[in-house]
Amino acid sequence: MAMVKPVSNAALAIDVSRLHDDHPKVCAKDWRSPLVRRLLGRSKYADGTASLNDSFRDQDLKEVPGEVPLYWKGLKVDFDQRINSYQEHILTEHANLRSMSQRRERRLLDR
Repeated sequence: MAMVKPVSNAALAIDVSRLHDDHPKVCAKDWRSPLVRRLLGRSKYADGTASLNDSFRDQDLKEVPGEVPLYWKGLKVDFDQRINSYQEHILTEHANLRSMSQRRERRLLDR
């Protein structure tokens, strides 16, 4: 997965602050700020946008490249709490969990 680049189509962007809405049976709110931290590349919060490059294999095992556009705002309190609460390896793990979940959701949408 490639890292951050500006969002090219903001209309299709996923609101990171609402990622947990589709995952009520797990502590998905814990994924939001670690993902934002990974996208920002630092531990200082700022509202923003980014896009992740992504790919998966279709039914014919052909690689299908894609992009997952994201935006976030209003997560400063949550961001600071998570950054101050979790060690680096946990933040990375939570960011990776959310990235994997987004890829799975994107594959379902692209079918």
